[in-house]
Amino acid sequence: MPRQCLSERPCRLAPARALALVRISRALGLALTFAFAAEAGQAGEFWDNTYLIGMTLGSSLTDEVDRLGTGGYELSDGTKINFEDWYARQWTDVHVQMLTELGQNFGVVWGLSSGESGPKYKIYPGVQIGLLWQIFQNGNSELTISFTEVLGGNLKEFPCVADYGPIGGVQEVNCRLAATSLPPQDTLQYLVNLPSPDSGVVTLNYTIRF
Repeated sequence: MPRQCLSERPCRLAPARALALVRISRALGLALTFAFAAEAGQAGEFWDNTYLIGMTLGSSLTDEVDRLGTGGYELSDGTKINFEDWYARQWTDVHVQMLTELGQNFGVVWGLSSGESGPKYKIYPGVQIGLLWQIFQNGNSELTISFTEVLGGNLKEFPCVADYGPIGGVQEVNCRLAATSLPPQDTLQYLVNLPSPDSGVVTLNYTIRF
């Protein structure tokens, strides 16, 4: 069991990588906008053919963070550790999804997510891109199929740095498992690293309107 946590900040190896991802996301979003505008002929026509099809607050990754924030333990010096403090979010991940029609039965699905973060985790911002095809429409019913892929939008959990005394020394450890019997280095394999739930999704949707 560690005697004390030396760092209240996550041991991040990639702040520059995260910044690069944000820049890539912005650049990709702009590139898609210009590409769609060129296909439509002009920006006004592009937006005339673009519709908001979804806006959500949080995702299954947000729910996973809430699960990680449940529990706690006490260090050998009597300090009480509450997981909730490590996984408290500053804001909730917002997802916006749009559809741009490129033809009568074909369109491009695209969107953005804001991401969210706390002291020991981060859900990265994401850019969504996909295709939607209306297979058939008959009266009040229709069948569509879509495929979406996401750049970014993944959940990453960060380790703590803890002091294990004269024998163990200062080591990185999975914050949630620091008080277990596992060697600190063995706990790192249990850090959560999950992809966006919207990545690589194929959806077949049959709609009947009454």
